[in-house]
Amino acid sequence: MDYVCRASMLCWALWKSRNNTIWNKRNSTVRDVLVSASITLDHWRKAQENFALSSLSLNNSGDGAELWTKPAENYIKINIDDALFHHENSYGFGIVARDDFGKLIEAKTCYKAGTYSAEVVEALGIKEALSWIKSKNWQKVEIETDSLLAVQAIRSDHNMSSIFGLITKDCFELLLSLIDVKLRFVKRSANWVAHAVARHARFTSSCSIFEYNVWPDLKALLYSECF
Repeated sequence: MDYVCRASMLCWALWKSRNNTIWNKRNSTVRDVLVSASITLDHWRKAQENFALSSLSLNNSGDGAELWTKPAENYIKINIDDALFHHENSYGFGIVARDDFGKLIEAKTCYKAGTYSAEVVEALGIKEALSWIKSKNWQKVEIETDSLLAVQAIRSDHNMSSIFGLITKDCFELLLSLIDVKLRFVKRSANWVAHAVARHARFTSSCSIFEYNVWPDLKALLYSECF
């Protein structure tokens, strides 16, 4: 049975690689295909477990929001998104912190070299945000991301033998070390500001953004979500 599962996931990874080559002009190495097959198999196995299924439900408060809303009183809301820059073999994050009035506290960009799968970069972005919260000694924080897979994996706290699994395990442990910090999944439509910052990361690597240096388009987007 294990052999059949591995063979099936390898076929699926080969099919995805073929489509990437044809439609996106992106060639995959043998290692890329094998890693993709391994990650997919891990996720499929965890999805079969009753405990995982119950912990991955969207019955958590605030999950699935379609529009950005202000956080609860005296809370900070942090939105996270990532961007893949395939032609440059790089990726970036956008992390945006706002107060309970919807006012920008600080946003930051991260831009790094490397080629990883989308789910790995999404998990890395969450880990970056959690580390940032810890460095700021912030409490009462609501974190939002449109990566359902990463949120599910972090909540389940299951060991997965992949890069993605190792990163989500780190995220789980970071969450435990923080006080009153909640992680939620939202739709892309509730995460536009973080998406805009992530896309800008390639121009402003490791940059902190405040009210005084926010660019006009981002400022307009920030204000539009407050009303």
